[in-house]
Amino acid sequence: MMTMTRFANDESLLIQAQNGDSEAVELYLSAFVPFLNTIAKRFFNPVLSSQELCQAGYIGLMLALQRYDDTQNVHFMTYAMPWVLGEMKKALRHASDLSEGQQRSQAIAQQLGKLSSILGREPRIDELADFCKTNPSEIIWALEGGCVPQSLDHPCEENGKTLLEILMGKDSIDDESTDIHLALGRLSDQERTLIILRYFRDHTQKETAKLMKLSQAQISRIERRALESLRFWLT
Repeated sequence: MMTMTRFANDESLLIQAQNGDSEAVELYLSAFVPFLNTIAKRFFNPVLSSQELCQAGYIGLMLALQRYDDTQNVHFMTYAMPWVLGEMKKALRHASDLSEGQQRSQAIAQQLGKLSSILGREPRIDELADFCKTNPSEIIWALEGGCVPQSLDHPCEENGKTLLEILMGKDSIDDESTDIHLALGRLSDQERTLIILRYFRDHTQKETAKLMKLSQAQISRIERRALESLRFWLT
């Protein structure tokens, strides 16, 4: 049976927590950890562990704490429930997106092995796309396995900043975000292929132009448009 500690009903502790006392925040929210464990166990899934779901739910608690108004005569846990469930479901969606990408990557890798045996060499991207009955950008995306590439942290040749720094408009990026993959999925096939070739495969604009059979000027315009779209969606 779900139980919560006495701190859950400590109004003075709640006030201290809402006033920014970090120790009070930790102490107050710790009272609801048993609740998070109970909820997490109800979300049976092969993607995230109960502990990972609890961590997502804890973020929901912190968001709720920042917005809670005790004058509404609603207990904090009742108010926090939608926030907790929202963060847990968000974590599940993100994990599911990555899992599907990994499965797709494995399927493409198997087809790559088959076609390599048939041709006696490693096939080109367009050859593998035809073999898999899909488009080249899907092949490139699948071969990356749905994971953030190391090159996102590597400086771009034009200005020395990383792709994440360009997208987020910051001088340094400490944490890689899976949100970038969702944003890439919203680009056109041409834009996504270009971004993957430039930043995931470290091709220069000249090399990318040759691979995509476009002029370097066209590549520059498409790249600028794609980066502007990604920046808009990610900031």
